[in-house]
Amino acid sequence: MHWLRVNPLHTEVTGSLDVPPSKYHLHRALILAALSHGHSVISGSSTALHVRHTLRALRDLGIPIDNVSEGYHVKGQAFSPPRGYVRVGSSGSTAQFLLALCSLSPHPLTMIGSPNLSRRPLKPLLQAFSRYGIAWQSRGYSLPVTILPGAPKGGDITIPGLLSQWASSLLLVSPFASRPTSLRISPPVAEEPYVQLTWRMMTLFGLKGSVDWERHEFIIAPQSLKARDYQAPPDFSSLAFPLAFLALHGGSLQIHSYRDSQDHPEGTIIKLLEDIGLKLHRHDATDTLWAESDGHIRPFSVSVRDTPDLLPVLAVLAAAASGRSVITDIESNRHKESNRVLAMLQLRKMGAHIEEIGNTLVIHGGKRLHRTELSSFNDHRVLMALALAASHADAPSRISHGYAYRISYPQFLDVMQSLGLQANVVDEDFTDTFRDSIGEDLQSTRRQNVDDCAGTP
Repeated sequence: MHWLRVNPLHTEVTGSLDVPPSKYHLHRALILAALSHGHSVISGSSTALHVRHTLRALRDLGIPIDNVSEGYHVKGQAFSPPRGYVRVGSSGSTAQFLLALCSLSPHPLTMIGSPNLSRRPLKPLLQAFSRYGIAWQSRGYSLPVTILPGAPKGGDITIPGLLSQWASSLLLVSPFASRPTSLRISPPVAEEPYVQLTWRMMTLFGLKGSVDWERHEFIIAPQSLKARDYQAPPDFSSLAFPLAFLALHGGSLQIHSYRDSQDHPEGTIIKLLEDIGLKLHRHDATDTLWAESDGHIRPFSVSVRDTPDLLPVLAVLAAAASGRSVITDIESNRHKESNRVLAMLQLRKMGAHIEEIGNTLVIHGGKRLHRTELSSFNDHRVLMALALAASHADAPSRISHGYAYRISYPQFLDVMQSLGLQANVVDEDFTDTFRDSIGEDLQSTRRQNVDDCAGTP
């Protein structure tokens, strides 16, 4: 087992870093370029594992893509898969974005992924496919799923609002339906900024349609998309970790390649970090952000309904804050790469006082955390957040699946080491205590996922 071993940090954070391109935008831009006849240049090269999964899946669909220094050259065209399968690896975004689009293939396609993807809930999406005219075959509403040829028929379609990827999947295929589509997301609607991002980027590639954001209704007529060049913005979901590291320990950072956060679903982390104590100064002429912290974190209350991917890092900040913090609307976090609510409750093992009350976490911060062994559940955001927590502990800790950060932020360990984090990946065995406690957590996660998927209407 590869572990990330992290030592406590007793000094301030200092250094500089570049912000990588947003994988949220790269996933969508690459897919939209593939759907648009003509050549598109997507600027913003990424080595994130999930972006690589999207590139491979699109190539499995027969789309020519060239990696170049500035990003990717994509030749959009009709799908012509060389084989009868599409590989999505461990990327839930890739799987759900492309699943409906497999219906545009001239022959049946089976989507295959890593074993942990089989625990991601697909039942509501697959049921929506049936109503939309997309034919599919699967055992137990999970991957592998075979999609049969035939574009959707269009018409009125409703999808639950728990996970944004379900709505994005239907939006991406809707221009290719045989008649107009009226899509409605049923409340409660979580993760709305991610759906807004999908819609906004579709319009950049020429989509014409109407949307009522108050009613969460979309109307899209059959149409074609237009190739274009696109520059991916900075990834604020990655930047959140070095900034949170700064908030925990104090010091100063210089951040390059920084641009406005308004187009990124996780851009709200900037205002939140300012609210809890970071001092941020932007220099527009050089795309540079200076960040300073005295190491004191004010308690906060925040909903993660719109930005659920921030939950892991927010939980760590709350555990270190000087008072009671409240994180609400956490439900969709039970259905990510792991059950992130359960994963972050491991902070209790480090001495944090956390109450789980329905879909709310109440965290009483201010105590020094203690060393322990933790599981990342092979979840990149959980690993990176727990690494921050471990740097704030009283003795060295270790976290399982130590390379999980490569899924979204391959530069994470190098960047954090340059800023002062004392951490490295080691190959060590389980301890019996860890095996027992994490085994119980894994069983709980699996039961939760099975129950949630079976019970979704």
